[in-house]
Amino acid sequence: MFGTLQHIPSLSKNLRTVVTAVDLAIKANPEVDFGAIPKGVFFMHGHPKEIVAVLQGYTDSPEHKDKKYPLIALLRDVPETIGQGNCGLSSESKNRIVICTLTDPEFRADQREAASFDKVLIPVFEEFVNQLGLSSAFGCPTVDELNILKWDRYYWGSQVMDSNTLNDYIDAIDIERIMLKIATSA
Repeated sequence: MFGTLQHIPSLSKNLRTVVTAVDLAIKANPEVDFGAIPKGVFFMHGHPKEIVAVLQGYTDSPEHKDKKYPLIALLRDVPETIGQGNCGLSSESKNRIVICTLTDPEFRADQREAASFDKVLIPVFEEFVNQLGLSSAFGCPTVDELNILKWDRYYWGSQVMDSNTLNDYIDAIDIERIMLKIATSA
């Protein structure tokens, strides 16, 4: 039994807080210009099929259709190592996070790099890593501690099926591995 410990820390709640900080920092930075895309960053977590279903529902909703991208999504299921540390119960996890934005399916690589990656995805990725480093919930990790493995995904989808992973035309930074450790106070 856990004794006097109160709860296991929530990965999604802590990431939502970080993404809110990313959103505020991006909106406040006059050097970031998403072009035709409104400045803002959204967060979701869940199984990829669930995320696709929610995004499709947003597409069909006049209220939500413009509140999908840029998106930072934590893909579930996530294995967590639970332990007792000096600061209470802690959770360490190897996560898969995708940062994505809408794109034009006719773009060539140079156009994608300029419109999607340079203007949107790279500034969001950099601010996400920056905010993780500032987050006391994650112990203010360094880039080395995060141990990031990332892929730039041009027209993220299946080459075999010629379909896009999230049912939208998107470009993405696929963070295949990022190590996060969160702790509660005892």
